[in-house]
Amino acid sequence: MLGQLVFANDAKRKLLNSIIHPHIYRRILYLLFRHLWKGEQFVILDLPLLFETGTMLPFINSTIVVYCSRKEQIERLQARNAFTHEAAIQRIDAQMPLDIKREKATYVVDNSGNGDKVRDRVQALYSELKASRAHWKLRLIMAILGSLPVILVYYFL
Repeated sequence: MLGQLVFANDAKRKLLNSIIHPHIYRRILYLLFRHLWKGEQFVILDLPLLFETGTMLPFINSTIVVYCSRKEQIERLQARNAFTHEAAIQRIDAQMPLDIKREKATYVVDNSGNGDKVRDRVQALYSELKASRAHWKLRLIMAILGSLPVILVYYFL
């Protein structure tokens, strides 16, 4: 019911997003830092409006866009969520076109057709991300910031 209302009216969707997104992003940031402190090398987020809002981009090293044809998007939404054709189109059109997201992405995964091909691409991407050392920059910054109170106490006492 809420989805029908907000996806049929841009102003209402923007109002709803302006109310809920700050809370969602705060929670995501909390969970990101929690995973980092726990030693996770990377975290994968599913953020449909990542490029549209830009809010989380400063906290993200790499982006992955998974895409398929518009026809497949519509069919999958209809099958998964029991949407009408029109409802599926409203949800797709509420986001940035996939072609633009693909241009902005660090990595692109074609999710059309054969599942084995997609699985192979995702496994290769996972291996590449595991081999990355990008997380060490952030760990170093966190270590310095985490040590700062101790250094200040030591210096001023």
